[in-house]
Amino acid sequence: MASNIPVPSKMTTEGNASENWKRTKNWRRKPKSKATAKAPISNDDQRAALDKRPLGERAKFAEVLKPMNQNKKNSMFLSSNSESTADWRKLRDNLAKILQADPDEAMEEAHAFLAKIEGSVSKKAFIEIVTMAVIKASLKDGKLVGRQINKFDKLILKYVDNTEDLELICLFAIKNFVVKEAALELSVLTESFRNLYDDSIISVEAFKKWKDDTSIEPLESEGRLLATKTLEPFYVFLAEADDEEEES
Repeated sequence: MASNIPVPSKMTTEGNASENWKRTKNWRRKPKSKATAKAPISNDDQRAALDKRPLGERAKFAEVLKPMNQNKKNSMFLSSNSESTADWRKLRDNLAKILQADPDEAMEEAHAFLAKIEGSVSKKAFIEIVTMAVIKASLKDGKLVGRQINKFDKLILKYVDNTEDLELICLFAIKNFVVKEAALELSVLTESFRNLYDDSIISVEAFKKWKDDTSIEPLESEGRLLATKTLEPFYVFLAEADDEEEES
């Protein structure tokens, strides 16, 4: 007996299958997510990103960061965040007080203090804290006391560890402290560099790079040209020392 139920044609069956497949595919497709605005990069993140770059690339990398966070001033040497800068200076001043308090026990206490804070700040900030504290602790009436810095600069040697990038951070920290922050006599800058050279704390290569590589900090930067001019006698001495070494 013939059935009265109509049999769908092949085309109709395929069409339905196609429609079913499309519906299944659309059902599985994830809805498009709405674009969200990127949060501005914090000063700490900017500083961490700069710290990972070789010193010679930091100025260029800082330029890349500027349009991402127009309202915040980037610096490759000091944080622009006033709160973190205040904390940073407090640590530096505390270390300087430790060094000045008891000359016989100062170094042991200083190492213990630095061991506590080393992981809480970036490597660059840490070297700046050590360097500026050493210079500050070596001052008397605004002048550098040679026997003091000769005792304390071993702290710098321990933490820069003959690493050129860290040595450069140290030299720029001295320049920033003497010329920009503390506004000390410029002789302190020259004497600091000379003592670090005489005590073999900073390599000759780092001293030369500080002077010659203006991509790290352009001459028009605050205090840079003044510091470079002030240190001309030191660099004449350095060149003469090189010549004597080559002749011997």
